[in-house]
Amino acid sequence: AKDGEGDVSESSEVISAAKKLAETTVGISTKVSTNAAKEFAEAAMHMNNGISHELQGLSDRTHSFYRKDMFRKVFCSLLMVWELPCVLAIVVAAHLIVTYCLEEDDDWFAYLR
Repeated sequence: AKDGEGDVSESSEVISAAKKLAETTVGISTKVSTNAAKEFAEAAMHMNNGISHELQGLSDRTHSFYRKDMFRKVFCSLLMVWELPCVLAIVVAAHLIVTYCLEEDDDWFAYLR
């Protein structure tokens, strides 16, 4: 009977040791997974900050390009607006010069006096 009791007590010790080992293993794995999750979250946050910084830089460069492009478009539009009157003025001036200054039957110097 003592041998049977010894077997029972030994098996209960083995069971309790196995339970402790399982609890310890669960605790360790929980700590490891918690630390891994923290490290992953920190890495993800760091990466997110880097992406956010890059996007901000890209946004700044885009705005700068857009401002330059708008300046160019406005300048070209003004140039187009003023181009026609300038061409007309040059044509009229050339026409007047040809008409009044270079006619052979008029005295060219008379218009300068």
